[in-house]
Amino acid sequence: MTFFGRTPASSPEFTPPATVQSIAVLGAGSWGTAFAKIAADAARERGDDTRVTLIGRDEQAMAECERTRENARYFPGMKLPDNMHFTADAPAALTGADIVVLALPAQVLRSQLQSFARYIEPNAMLVSLAKGLETGTGLRMSQVITEELEESMALRGADLRAIGHIPHRVRVVGPEPGEGNHGGGAYRLRGCGSYPAGG
Repeated sequence: MTFFGRTPASSPEFTPPATVQSIAVLGAGSWGTAFAKIAADAARERGDDTRVTLIGRDEQAMAECERTRENARYFPGMKLPDNMHFTADAPAALTGADIVVLALPAQVLRSQLQSFARYIEPNAMLVSLAKGLETGTGLRMSQVITEELEESMALRGADLRAIGHIPHRVRVVGPEPGEGNHGGGAYRLRGCGSYPAGG
């Protein structure tokens, strides 16, 4: 599997999926829409049939995006790729996804995972776009994700070894060391190579 032209790093605890047929992006704001477009454009350029689905909360708004091929609230006038789809049905979109992108604000990430973590596949790679720390706990987003997935998988009766591998399935988008948290420079999907910020 390649991701933005790079092969994700594996570890003894977790091996990324060899092929990606479905990418689900949870959060249909500007960040989620932009990331979904990048992923859909990359799939189209490779000539593969990877399906990219952007998941929002408003069923009517998502239906309008699907009809017009545009997310007018955030990117008016920008036509989105034909292999990018829109839905408010998070369970359906998350089920079977090889990569799940969490494009959610830091302070709602936990509540959304509490609602939808049960639909994330046990071997899916997770990509977090959220910045900052959780108010009240001071936890990083990767820690919040790990906590909620561990609880969800335990409730589903998952093998303890699979639960222990969760931290190795999480990738975080953040600035390169030394670049700071500004808009320019190269951003790294940690463990998965680099790509230009805002590209």
